[in-house]
Amino acid sequence: MVTRRSSTLLLAAMGSLAILFGSAHGGAGASLQPGLDAVFDAVGSILASDAPPETIDLHDGKSPVAPRWLPNFERFAQSDRAQPPVAGGVVFVGSSSIDYWSDLPAQFPTQNVTQRGLAGATMNDCARYVDRLILPYRPRAVVVYAGDNDLAAGVKPERIVADYAELVRQVQRALPATKVMLVSIKPSPSRAGLTPRIARTNALLAAYTRTDPRLDFVDIFPAMLDRDAHVRAELFRADGLHMNPTGYALWRDAIAARL
Repeated sequence: MVTRRSSTLLLAAMGSLAILFGSAHGGAGASLQPGLDAVFDAVGSILASDAPPETIDLHDGKSPVAPRWLPNFERFAQSDRAQPPVAGGVVFVGSSSIDYWSDLPAQFPTQNVTQRGLAGATMNDCARYVDRLILPYRPRAVVVYAGDNDLAAGVKPERIVADYAELVRQVQRALPATKVMLVSIKPSPSRAGLTPRIARTNALLAAYTRTDPRLDFVDIFPAMLDRDAHVRAELFRADGLHMNPTGYALWRDAIAARL
């Protein structure tokens, strides 16, 4: 859910970044500029024009929930009733890579982890439900993973950046001291054809995170490739899309080093 304000802020941040690169790196700024120009044009056209999805109002003062996500949010609510959230922890939010991380809290035993994954979610879904997935827990840090479902559905990289900017805007408005850490979009054997678009999207997301010291970018993309730049199949389940314990161990080490 991208607002005119968040798109404007993103454009301003990208413009400042282009100036910074141009002055600090000379020729490098010129090579970066065409890509940023495309971001300016694309993100500038992404406002709030999407037709809203069919939703159900739960009468709790939060964003209405699409029917497909009702079982997830009911499960989250039951978990919160059984163990009321304690502020100051770390919330992991995102798509199936977060949802299917079966031992995620145990992998970060000192971090007071809350796991709020939605299998099949896009970055737009994560932004749409910030008030349900993140804000109630008042975390000191948020770890976000989403984007590969977006690319598989044909969403443009610039839209993914804009949706992430909206997620950040909502978190920072409500919790200005909270750190937001984005895990780069992973390559996978089943989506090998998307690798160039994944690399481009990651580059844009990394550039955006450099505009604010409260943001961080964990780049797991290179470590998931072998020496020949092929995706490391040993990190994945048989479906070639979802990770196995070896893949998650790689993620754990990369994220823990930043937390």
